[in-house]
Amino acid sequence: MKRILILMASVALIILPGISQANYLGDIALDHGKSADLGYNTHVNVSFSYKVDDAAGARIQVLPYRNGAPHPSYSWQGSILYPQGEGFGSRWCTVSGGASDVDQIVVTLLSSDWSTVLLEMAIPVDYTFNSVGVYDVTFSPTSPSKLLYDTRLDMFFNWRNNLAEDVRIYARGMYEGEPVFGMTSAGSPAYDPGEGTGDFYMYYAGGALIDAVRFQVVSLDQSVLFHEFYVPVDVEWGPHGISNIVVTPPSPQHLDYDMDVEVFFDYETSDAAGIRVWVLGYLNGGWAPGLAYQGSGLESAPSGSISRTFHLLSEGAVDEVRFLMTNDDQSETYLDFGIPADFYYSEHSFLYPTLRPGAPAILDFDERTYVDFWYTTSDPLGVRIWTFPYSTGGYTPGGGFGGSPLYDQYGQFGTQYFLVFGGSDEVLVDQYHVLMTNDDETATYLDFGRMAHHYYGHSAVATSAPEEAPAALTVLHPNFPNPFNPKTTISFVMAESGSAKLGVFDVQGRLVRMLLDESLEAGPHAIDWDGTDAGGKRMSSGVYLAKLLTADQEHTRKMILMK
Repeated sequence: MKRILILMASVALIILPGISQANYLGDIALDHGKSADLGYNTHVNVSFSYKVDDAAGARIQVLPYRNGAPHPSYSWQGSILYPQGEGFGSRWCTVSGGASDVDQIVVTLLSSDWSTVLLEMAIPVDYTFNSVGVYDVTFSPTSPSKLLYDTRLDMFFNWRNNLAEDVRIYARGMYEGEPVFGMTSAGSPAYDPGEGTGDFYMYYAGGALIDAVRFQVVSLDQSVLFHEFYVPVDVEWGPHGISNIVVTPPSPQHLDYDMDVEVFFDYETSDAAGIRVWVLGYLNGGWAPGLAYQGSGLESAPSGSISRTFHLLSEGAVDEVRFLMTNDDQSETYLDFGIPADFYYSEHSFLYPTLRPGAPAILDFDERTYVDFWYTTSDPLGVRIWTFPYSTGGYTPGGGFGGSPLYDQYGQFGTQYFLVFGGSDEVLVDQYHVLMTNDDETATYLDFGRMAHHYYGHSAVATSAPEEAPAALTVLHPNFPNPFNPKTTISFVMAESGSAKLGVFDVQGRLVRMLLDESLEAGPHAIDWDGTDAGGKRMSSGVYLAKLLTADQEHTRKMILMK
């Protein structure tokens, strides 16, 4: 392995001084996701990041395609002149009538005079345009959920009615293609010609399981069915419930032994005496070896919002987050179910990797794709980290990557990159491989792959539609090192730009020192605490609390100062 690394690194380093300017389109996201039932003239908004090499600037257009050509009834937003350099933008397109289906959204980077196609990517979609559209459906509680009898499943959506008459919109719970009876639901108001937002709800008084919600758009007297479509869900009604599940950090992640997986959720119960709830890390259908988890107190009826943590004490993996709810004395199990996960534990971590530009992306040959990440290591001499481009399970032909500096034990943030050198055929990098070694590369600490979707060349058709981006989370990471002396680093991620306060408190809740109080951009941040108070006095050994406060959230982590 060491010989291979030295050879590959030397090849990459030969061209580093001569890296040329190039173009890219990345972070391509569609506001209606990969599948939608839209009304005619509903805008499909496409956002993207870009890099333009030409000093004259460039144009970016988005068009709806059908059967390999622009839709006969398309409309689109004309392109501004995007200046030389990097940035973010958005454009829209739509269909105003005629044949209803759209199977691709094509994003094109053109020269400033529109004469030359520089880069082009086609994103597969499954869009249907109709006289009436219902789209961007969301659910509350979120799916998957176990709900208490009579608990409402609320649905929110956008609609557009191009007919010259009012319509009604109804929803029904389905399982394996058949209606689930016993449902209580809301009536539908009249949706007049135009567009807006709507809502609907349903619930079951008895046990029920649904795997989809069927939406129907009908005439005001319900005699004519204008449109019908299905939205998948995973919701079950019973005597107890767990819903609105948020797992942080989101998987996949490579964690070290000190790092908890924290799971936030709401619960409901019909047991007046209360319930106990545990969240466990599972592997292959049973407890993951080395599992340590947070115990459960008695949670009071009828409902509440809580969190639970777990981690591994030894090297191993977690492929499922498992929920267990029992009565007070644990003699009866009320709920026992899991959701998929992908966590790996060792003495080293590689966390929150972010690609720049993000997937899906298309880049000129020789243009770098950067990988930003957080890391930790138990090696006091530090580590080296590389990211390699991979295609169909092996190293990408013509691929290159940056050499690794020595990342010290106490640092937490790093950046590497990969690229593909000039060629004639388009190349898809579908994975980047992460390798972490010791300083002299004689020991391998981490060796694994992560998904990418980065084309190198001039035009490409994405092999799959981009998934909807997961909801952004504000996260306060465990400080590192912990325990610490004399200083520790507190890192966190802001889900969106806004005000943030980061303070250190003692266990009685008294402020020791305010480390941060300002407006921050979305993304990762880190700040050191040297174990002193606001006056510069060294604090005594003990437990302290790091608290992060944003506009609508508060996060807390325990820190141990040892002398």
